[in-house]
Amino acid sequence: MKGIRIGIGITAALLMFFSTAAAQESKSFRIPRISGLNVDGSGADWGESGFRVDLVLSPDGKVLPADDFDVGFRLAWNEKGLYSLAVVQDDISFEHENLSRLWRRDSVEFFVGSKTAPSDRFQLVAASGADPNFGKIRCRLYDHRSESLKKIPVEYEASSFVENNKAYIEAFFPWAALGFSPEMGSECTFQLVANDDDNDGDGLRVAWFPSYESKGSWRE
Repeated sequence: MKGIRIGIGITAALLMFFSTAAAQESKSFRIPRISGLNVDGSGADWGESGFRVDLVLSPDGKVLPADDFDVGFRLAWNEKGLYSLAVVQDDISFEHENLSRLWRRDSVEFFVGSKTAPSDRFQLVAASGADPNFGKIRCRLYDHRSESLKKIPVEYEASSFVENNKAYIEAFFPWAALGFSPEMGSECTFQLVANDDDNDGDGLRVAWFPSYESKGSWRE
């Protein structure tokens, strides 16, 4: 999997992200600092703010039909941690009943890690509950941090809201879990993957950034 770097920081900090330890390519983006965000899944308090990616392409670079599978997300941060709001339009909701297999069906994966120690990273897989068989968000955390950091729990927050075949998945990841205090020039890592399964044996996985090329590299 190729790597990225994402610079964040409009007013008070500059944070950098890349997708994996084996980064071959890099790119920087500026992400705004936002206060007053509540992780309730609605996304209403974001307004028009945040670093926005409104379209995530398929692995072959094609634009998917919006009513079939359409993925976008936002990023923001404050002194407590990193916030992300993923928005997924999906005409058929089909989620895995097994928490350890959520990523095999409809779900969003958030990867967060340390730039200075790339092996210190964790992955949150979240199924929104759009599938009526479940009706609420379910999550599984995969922790790949060093033993010293594992002494600090990843006290993430996640919530979802579903309306008209559109799922909003909002998540918060504390800097403390990375032994991290944000300031101008500090760095960390991020990647988002979204999975779609219409129960027809032909699943789809899209990613930012870049296209999803390595299956399961951060999974157990």
